[in-house]
Amino acid sequence: MTDAILVLNGGSSSLKFAVFQWRDELHLLVRGSVSSIGDRPRLHVAPTAMTPPFDRSLGEQPISVGNAFEAVASY
Repeated sequence: MTDAILVLNGGSSSLKFAVFQWRDELHLLVRGSVSSIGDRPRLHVAPTAMTPPFDRSLGEQPISVGNAFEAVASY
């Protein structure tokens, strides 16, 4: 099992996330956000050395923070 740290920052309209791997130091594996939770939510993953950019709609209706977390976890 790889040691990893999941960082979450939930706000009123977004859920930001980052995953770091611990070896001799922290290495960013992936970061992104679910934005516009209360309107037309989107999952956005920023490009890193480990991941290509990714952006997709999560529908036309508002979602809960729990649903936003599920979208992040399923990514």
